[in-house]
Amino acid sequence: MLAVSDLKFIVLDVEIPLWSILLVFMFIALIAFTIYILIFLNKGKNYIFDNQEVDSKEFLRLEKFEDLRNDFEVEIGQIKKIRKSTK
Repeated sequence: MLAVSDLKFIVLDVEIPLWSILLVFMFIALIAFTIYILIFLNKGKNYIFDNQEVDSKEFLRLEKFEDLRNDFEVEIGQIKKIRKSTK
């Protein structure tokens, strides 16, 4: 009878036991499953933005809007600076 511990893969004159290959795949599966669970648990989180509770999509939209507003204020400041320097 053939035992599982006797199974070996031969790759380029190197014998690799079956249990080590299975261990590597189990490790990869564990990492993938952990990442999946973390994403699943973080999916429905609510955030606080300007003292209001918003969901993740709304938070990203508001954050993008705030970045655009800040960029606009910087542009206005540059225009005012140019006008002062030309006078």
